[in-house]
Amino acid sequence: MIPRAILVYHPDAAEARGYAELVRLPRPSLSVRVASTPEEAADLVAETEILYAWGFPTPLLRLAPKLGWVQSMGAGVERFIVPELSRRARGVPTWAALRSISG
Repeated sequence: MIPRAILVYHPDAAEARGYAELVRLPRPSLSVRVASTPEEAADLVAETEILYAWGFPTPLLRLAPKLGWVQSMGAGVERFIVPELSRRARGVPTWAALRSISG
């Protein structure tokens, strides 16, 4: 099984690493990458299927053709209601969906 590519983004690098560790363990079916600056995220977003983020720079969404799931770390998702994602919207994933891809 090819690992699902997840990008964990938070402007605070320590927070980003901490969240990534929570997502990563013990799920070998996930490839978890971490970014804390727009530049780092730009280098990773093209292969990202799942985005778990706080304060993600929305202009980068146009560089994420494989993105199918966005999970906000906080309340409110209005920053992700953008044309780049609305064209690809297929529904809202549930906890069961996360469990099914996390092995």
